[in-house]
Amino acid sequence: MSDVTPWSEVLQLLGGATGETLYMVGVSTLLAVLGGLPLGVLLHLTSPVGLNPRPVLYRVLGVVVDVVRSVPFVVLLVILASFTRLLIGTSIGSTAVIVPLTIGAVPFFARLTQNALREVSFTVVEAAITTGSSRLRIVWTVLLGEARAALVGAVGQDFDEYRSWLERHGVDTASVHVSATKHTSRFLCTTDQDFNQIASFYPGAMNEAREIELKSVADRLGGLDYVVISANDPDAMVRHTEECRQRGYKFVADPGQQLARMDGDSVRKLVQGAEFLFTNEYEHGLLLQSTGWSHDEVLAQVGSWVTSLGAKGLKVESANGPTLEVTPPKEKQKGDPTGVGDALRAGFLAGLHHELDLERSLQLGCTLATVSLETDGPQEYDIERESFLARIAEAYGDAAASEVGSKLR
Repeated sequence: MSDVTPWSEVLQLLGGATGETLYMVGVSTLLAVLGGLPLGVLLHLTSPVGLNPRPVLYRVLGVVVDVVRSVPFVVLLVILASFTRLLIGTSIGSTAVIVPLTIGAVPFFARLTQNALREVSFTVVEAAITTGSSRLRIVWTVLLGEARAALVGAVGQDFDEYRSWLERHGVDTASVHVSATKHTSRFLCTTDQDFNQIASFYPGAMNEAREIELKSVADRLGGLDYVVISANDPDAMVRHTEECRQRGYKFVADPGQQLARMDGDSVRKLVQGAEFLFTNEYEHGLLLQSTGWSHDEVLAQVGSWVTSLGAKGLKVESANGPTLEVTPPKEKQKGDPTGVGDALRAGFLAGLHHELDLERSLQLGCTLATVSLETDGPQEYDIERESFLARIAEAYGDAAASEVGSKLR
């Protein structure tokens, strides 16, 4: 008969193991940040679009970072066993594991840092150069200070896995409100072969988004470029637009499917003062019907009204300018249409952020939307720079590809 380990010993073992895990992860994370941050800054500075381009050094660093990132941790553990033993006298134990953990994480954090720095508008950097700022000051106050993209919304306790995915891809989730009682909202979409869709939705924690104050987000980030108010809790959407108007934040009104749930007064409050208003053809008509406004009255309330026309592309209207129409590149295949609108907006806003004009930003958005349409899953597409620019050149001309390429890293 075998001996049974007493629960007191089991709990003691679990406590010790948990402490060792926290120790290993905590120390290696700190060291990864301390090593990855300067390495990421160096990668950005020496890149072709950096403040101090060094092509050879950049390529060497890039190869080293990519090679180390691609090595599985178990293999890295074995490879670094001798180095670990030389460094701390042993290759076994929790302290020894910190060495390969750190070396494996530094390149990953470096790439995250480099990608974040790429998003800083060159106009801001140029202004700092013009005022005589040193490179160190530009890195510290402009590049590191400006490279922030923040997600704002309400989620449940089940958000942890997706939060981790977002943060690995450089998204700031510190302003996300976590509900103590509700799960994260769910959207389930069934698409047939003709791309007709039936959707069901569970709002869950989304109803608590109305409790979020944008000023605290702006204070934490040092300001807001654009506030994108997309389909959310209707009361939250109206509150956010009212706060944007009061505090002078530029905002994009993108009500989406929530238009059908909102009354005319709420829609009017949502739209007033928007820099951009996004709808599709159906929502275009629904907005006119719910607000009671004429087409021209809506245009008088917004900077530009962007209407997506499906396969025909986009139409952009404003009260004081000509109508602009942009057709998308021809798709190579049809995948899943879910997420195509999100890709369109992402590309468009990225273009505006990088100082592209309205037409180029829309062309960038249409091209990204086409790539998304060709892929199954709303966030599963990958962008290969040269092929992406080739598609822009084919659809919109070499000048468009050149302008976008100067901003696309």
